[in-house]
Amino acid sequence: MIVFNGDIWTGDEENSSAQAMVIEGDKILFVGKNEEVMELYKDNTDFKIFDAQNMFITPGFIDSHIHFLMGGERLNSILLKDAKTKDEFINRIEKHAKSLPKGNWITGGDWDNINWGGELPERSWIDHVTPYNPVWISRYDGHSCLANTLAMKIAGIYDDENNKFSADDVEGGTIVRDNNGLPTGIFKENALKIVFSKIPFPSFNENKLNIESSMNYVIKHGVTSIHHMTEEGDDARDLEFYESYEKEGKLRTRIYAAVPIENRHKLAEKLKSQENNSKMLRYGGLKGYIDGSIGSHTAAFFEDYKDCSGHKGTFVHSGEDLFNWIKEADDFSLQIFIHAIGDRGINEILNIFEKVIEVNGPKDRRWRIEHSQHIKPCDIKRFKDLGVVASVQPYHLIDDGRFLKDYLGEDRLKGTYALRSLIDAGVIVAFGSDWFVAPPEPLKTIHAAVNRLVDGQVFMPEERITVEEALLGCTLWAAKSVHEEEIKGSLKKGKLADFVVLDRNILKINPLNILETNIMMTVMGGQIIYKKDD
Repeated sequence: MIVFNGDIWTGDEENSSAQAMVIEGDKILFVGKNEEVMELYKDNTDFKIFDAQNMFITPGFIDSHIHFLMGGERLNSILLKDAKTKDEFINRIEKHAKSLPKGNWITGGDWDNINWGGELPERSWIDHVTPYNPVWISRYDGHSCLANTLAMKIAGIYDDENNKFSADDVEGGTIVRDNNGLPTGIFKENALKIVFSKIPFPSFNENKLNIESSMNYVIKHGVTSIHHMTEEGDDARDLEFYESYEKEGKLRTRIYAAVPIENRHKLAEKLKSQENNSKMLRYGGLKGYIDGSIGSHTAAFFEDYKDCSGHKGTFVHSGEDLFNWIKEADDFSLQIFIHAIGDRGINEILNIFEKVIEVNGPKDRRWRIEHSQHIKPCDIKRFKDLGVVASVQPYHLIDDGRFLKDYLGEDRLKGTYALRSLIDAGVIVAFGSDWFVAPPEPLKTIHAAVNRLVDGQVFMPEERITVEEALLGCTLWAAKSVHEEEIKGSLKKGKLADFVVLDRNILKINPLNILETNIMMTVMGGQIIYKKDD
């Protein structure tokens, strides 16, 4: 393929703009001006010619943090995030239950209790509309779930005959209880495992439906690569599914998969026994947690939550355990991705990283802190000093910004989504969505990072970044975060021909109008995988 008459932003610092590209097979042969391409290839009739008509072209977008199969599952299950009232929440669940066979689990949901004033839902709200279907529906942040009584019975914590509950508290987790000490149905953090462990894993055919839904969704938004975060406790089943699907030749999205840190030995053995150089599927990362989320009051802070005196959040795992796991993983040269949101959680994981580096010595690790939402200003420079990547999901600011002042207090917001400070400190900042939590649409990510609008107001304007920096976060910096900058992330000779065609140059328009932009075409490996209106 020859692409000419393009307004190309290459993402390449040495040659940031161009008009034309030459692609052979799945790689880029040449990037330059129209006349250069036509002079070099004017007599070659084997190339297809694509006239970009001065449309804007960028490298293919990379989503650096996504739960890909679960996102597809959410598309095919009940949707509750926009339920505005308690009654609407209940009515949607009732309608969905009536559409299912008896015994089928109701999962997904992504409810947002802020929509109806903040009250957490309870099993008493839904037991009467779900008598035959166990329910396990998640808050949109994924750190709290609601179970109905039937689900709790299946989990073995409800004695039907005696109408009694037997649910012990869980270290690093919370079982919310009413005034009588009975579980309300809300489980948080490590307590989620009590019920989650009883839900059947999706079958291979169900996951085929889920991944097809996911790929169709992200492709039309210009995403060509994703960094998949496998859920803790699933024993790397996602990776096994991806491997099977790749062998069938059906992957249409490039995947870098991180598996739970509990599977470090298994992953190390896997990397010893087989090659890991596929252009469609790579692995080598381990995902772990240190704390929870703001919305569920489980992110770990140095100070109390403003609206919850005496409560500073939750450490999901002890520092000692994380140090031992991370050191062992580093002995295997595996990459580390640790979820940390609160300032104490981030500080603690930086301390652990520093200790492991002291013991094992320096090397190019590119360990990542997933989310990196609320950083003590004094810790920002430590990201750079320790070579730690900030893996950030800017769209979360749109959701969390609604309640941050109430939960933390205005005087503690400095260091919140500190994108400008991180970039100025020389930190690699990789952008993602955290879908299912937020939409896997890079233009929304870019809009959130650049404009930082919460209810029409700019949230901490001093932390705004430029559109070009946001583009880098969705392309080259995302590739760097997993050691893939030599093959993707920019449009450069020798790299994979993954690119996106937009109907306007978002570097030149008013940033407030970014969301009016249309993705016209998505190309992966020189093949058109999406074309608007096809």
